[in-house]
Amino acid sequence: MFLVALALVIEVIACIAIFPNPTAETQTEAMQWLMLLINTVVLWNGLSRAFTDRYSPSFRIRGVKDPAPERDYVKTVLIASFMIRLLILLWDVYARDIFILPNSEGDAQAYFEISSSYAWGGRRNTVDLGHFPFYSGQLFKLIGVQRLTVQFINIYLAMCSLVLVYRILCMLEISPKVREKTMLIASFLPNLMMITTFFLQESVISFCIITSIYFFTCWWTKRKLFYLVPAVTFSLLGSLLHMGALVAALGTISMLVLVGNKERRLKISPFKIAAMVVVGFAFMVVMLSSGDTFTGKIRGDEGLSAESILYEVNVRTDGGASYSVGIQGLPPAVDLVVNTPIRMVYFIFSPLPWMWRGPGDIIAFFGSTIFYFYTFYVAYKAYRSRPIKGLPDTNIGSFLVVMTVIMALAGVMFGWGVSNAGSALRHREKFTYLCLVISAVANEILVRTGNGNDNKKNRIGHRTGL
Repeated sequence: MFLVALALVIEVIACIAIFPNPTAETQTEAMQWLMLLINTVVLWNGLSRAFTDRYSPSFRIRGVKDPAPERDYVKTVLIASFMIRLLILLWDVYARDIFILPNSEGDAQAYFEISSSYAWGGRRNTVDLGHFPFYSGQLFKLIGVQRLTVQFINIYLAMCSLVLVYRILCMLEISPKVREKTMLIASFLPNLMMITTFFLQESVISFCIITSIYFFTCWWTKRKLFYLVPAVTFSLLGSLLHMGALVAALGTISMLVLVGNKERRLKISPFKIAAMVVVGFAFMVVMLSSGDTFTGKIRGDEGLSAESILYEVNVRTDGGASYSVGIQGLPPAVDLVVNTPIRMVYFIFSPLPWMWRGPGDIIAFFGSTIFYFYTFYVAYKAYRSRPIKGLPDTNIGSFLVVMTVIMALAGVMFGWGVSNAGSALRHREKFTYLCLVISAVANEILVRTGNGNDNKKNRIGHRTGL
């Protein structure tokens, strides 16, 4: 996959030579198609190479020739997912007059228009849509307005994210059947496929989050402290586009207090809880002193406070998909505490049936929300099996707790940052890869504790690769 990134860099350099000073009249159609063709071939090859012996799972099981018998299947599934995403890309750019795909209007079009304005001058839109159109606009300054290229980069990052999910599952020694099932779901989630293909920032942010989780998993399994540096760094990089990516860094730093550095198992004690409070306070101080870099979305004129958060919530309650939930009329600080669980539910599971406005919401429910219900269900079953105590020879139960804490932090942050079902659908996809890891780990726990399907066969096979 590194070769794909290298190819993109070389192509950008070539475009700079061809279009030294792009303008509104610069013709880039032929170059876009040439780059798309080259990149398609290179990415196809990259997906194939990602599953060769050199990049096979980092664990080996004694007496087993191939610890990952599902590799060829996963490779085929990912390539099929890649080709479907290409079709979505072409439809989004060239067939919009026939039918506009869900979530490809609104912010996606505004991002493209603002980015285009940077290519031949200053920004022409006064609406604040964050840093993504600025960065893509700087790319347009170099290569001309190439929408196909930017959206292909989104596809490339999405495919890298799926490969990282698979490698995380391999490092955790998840059984082949669970890996196979998880990657099948991951590759064809409809809403995720579209969101990470459109001219949106979600693909970049979700890549940063899952990369952070990947390096955290490297620290978890390989016990090398330096892996925590890229884990925190990628989370902070993602937060430059949206503060929601901070949850990975916050979760990572928090778990350093609660998780033993040798055995990687949760150890709760009064001292560690006090240390957690100190760490959380220090993290908030850093965020509050960062100006608008990380917390600009919810920071008011008087700084980050309960009042400013509630004010921003009311400002964003607009559109036909908006919702207002919770107990009203409470003092600001009490409002945040009491209504947080309710808003978390609406963010994670929107659009709920009583919120459906038509076929689009029904499709979104079955194309996205149903997966989150499934993740919650299998995680609940896994916790009921008491994995930490029931599986004393492994730390997989503790890893599930860590991932759940990170997702809960995301639910709290976006529960208050979003008051619109459409926005919830889009922002939620930042954490879909994390939920895929949670569902895989939960399913593995059910297999190992004898609470999953085909229990006897799986208990025998999860260590043998059969």
